[in-house]
Amino acid sequence: MLKRNLYAIACCIALTAVHGCQEKQEENSWQTSVMPIRCHVSSVSGMSGNRSLIESNDQLNQIGITKGEAIGLWGDFTHNGEVFHEFINTPLTCTATENNTWNYHDYTRYWNNHAQYKFRAFFPMNAIGNKAQAADAASLNIDYNTETLQEDLLVTYREINTDTWNLEKAVPLEMQHALATLKFVFKMEEGSKRTNSLISLHLDKQLKTAGRLIYNTPNVSINSWHNLQTSAATQLYAWANSGINFNATTQAVAYTTPQGTTTTMGAEYCVSNGHVLIIPQECAVAPTISLTTPTKAYNVSLGTTQFTPGKQYIYTITVRDDDELHITLRIKKWNELDSSYDINF
Repeated sequence: MLKRNLYAIACCIALTAVHGCQEKQEENSWQTSVMPIRCHVSSVSGMSGNRSLIESNDQLNQIGITKGEAIGLWGDFTHNGEVFHEFINTPLTCTATENNTWNYHDYTRYWNNHAQYKFRAFFPMNAIGNKAQAADAASLNIDYNTETLQEDLLVTYREINTDTWNLEKAVPLEMQHALATLKFVFKMEEGSKRTNSLISLHLDKQLKTAGRLIYNTPNVSINSWHNLQTSAATQLYAWANSGINFNATTQAVAYTTPQGTTTTMGAEYCVSNGHVLIIPQECAVAPTISLTTPTKAYNVSLGTTQFTPGKQYIYTITVRDDDELHITLRIKKWNELDSSYDINF
């Protein structure tokens, strides 16, 4: 099942907190409001247990939320140039329960009048852990290695001025995909009577597999990846299967394990219905893939050097009867879908 497409999950966060200086604040013109802070988190994906991407509402409604999954959230506010931290050094942890709800172990926080707020969040908090480094809501650095972690990285940022914002409304936190995906689909040429089989596939060394997302204020961008690192492995995202048959009407998709086949290498990359998560980057030369069928081994250029966050790069590889290949590329955004879940913090 394909999980990790953008989809909207309705989340209401009733963030709560009684500040130690609340009595003093109430004496000032920017006294604490009686309205609790609430956030609406949308486009959160990856809540199911099988770590795959969601591509349709039907698929979405068939899954549940895995107990223990968590969103990390920072919140700061500024008044007269002074910054006050709602959560500092470590984010507020919003954790899913077995009942499709979200809980946090903290106390209630209320809006402050005449203040400028910053909110920053990321998912999945459990998988990323201490690889996400931030002191407050103004900055977030995340170290990510796609060879060891195939989880959809989602981030969001929002500023709110309480003089202009309706404090009864939830703050919209729209999650964005910070990674890109590759997918490889195989078929025989139209009219061919042959049945072929896909046995193995890997990428060569041109692609960087790890890096650091610097998601900071004021230049908030999911396309701000730095410290890109080359893998020590000679074969990237190496995958092998007992053989996935394909012909002119039936396709084979790499990084999957169809019924009746066995994945003998790279099972960790078979969690997203054929999508492999990669670090967004611009390569000096177009990456190449190496693949095998029962009759031939190939080394093929992917023909593009730019991989953008939030995009899927879907390569359709057509094998001709003379065993030559023809490759087409389709680039699309991850779909944004609506969820039927109401998730309350």
